Amino acid sequence: MEGMLFGEWFRDVLFVLPQHDTLARLGEGVHGPVSMVAHGFAGFALYFAAAGVFAAWYIYMKRPEIAERIKSRFGIVHRILDKKYFFDELYQALFAGGSRGIGKLLWSLGDRILIDGLIINGSAKAVGVVAGWARNIQTGMLYHYAIAMILGLLLLLTWFVI
Repeated sequence: MEGMLFGEWFRDVLFVLPQHDTLARLGEGVHGPVSMVAHGFAGFALYFAAAGVFAAWYIYMKRPEIAERIKSRFGIVHRILDKKYFFDELYQALFAGGSRGIGKLLWSLGDRILIDGLIINGSAKAVGVVAGWARNIQTGMLYHYAIAMILGLLLLLTWFVI
């Protein structure tokens, strides 16, 4: 860490103005990994963390009746902490509920109306309409087909001549 933050590791990559060089100020207190570990033992944080681990082990593993008394005496505090300040319920209502709402909207508009309504069923309806028109044209009479071919030929000649 010392070489990367306070050494020459980022020398060619980052440019920092001297008046904004906060890492240089932080580096004045760093004297190597051994002094960092020694400083960790000199501070209170390590001892408070160890005391917390020991207290949790003692209350929940050795004497669980203490945990029950604390739970019965501070019920509302226990409930708030147990439910993690109700953030899961809040996120469920806001984000998960909103995502489900967007999903239902996309399903309703996109899937039901656009895909099923227009593309799938709409194409089937269009084929049905064209088939209805073709049914009127397909009479089975040979002279109807001959007249249709003559009219088509006249239409093509008119198109190319004019």
